[in-house]
Amino acid sequence: FIFIFNLKRGNQLGEENEKISNQLKLKEEMISNLEERLTSIEKVSKDLNGDNQTDSLLSKIHKLEKDQKEREEFLTHLFFQKSCELVRMLNTKEENGGMGNIESDSDLIEGLYSEVKSRNIPIVDWPWYIYGSLGVQK
Repeated sequence: FIFIFNLKRGNQLGEENEKISNQLKLKEEMISNLEERLTSIEKVSKDLNGDNQTDSLLSKIHKLEKDQKEREEFLTHLFFQKSCELVRMLNTKEENGGMGNIESDSDLIEGLYSEVKSRNIPIVDWPWYIYGSLGVQK
């Protein structure tokens, strides 16, 4: 029974991770489009010698770009947390009552998240990195 529950929960977390990953890809495309627009507008602004309306528009675009990057970071962090939870849950050992609740170990998650960000580990490799870092054994 516990195995079936873990399997169902694992499937749910996998689906959540896939949705978050898709959202992240869309956000990255949006940021890329905004950056292209910003470059075009900056060029026009230079051509107009800093027209006030153009400067105001540029300021708004910079703010939108910053907000978009913050949302992207939030989604990336959420994806990482769900990946940690998924790896931990899928590798729970029934005979010893499990490996604990990873959600309660926020220092561990934050430490791992800082590592993957500083090492520029690709997002597709995060689950394996988490798996190895948690010292999970089958």
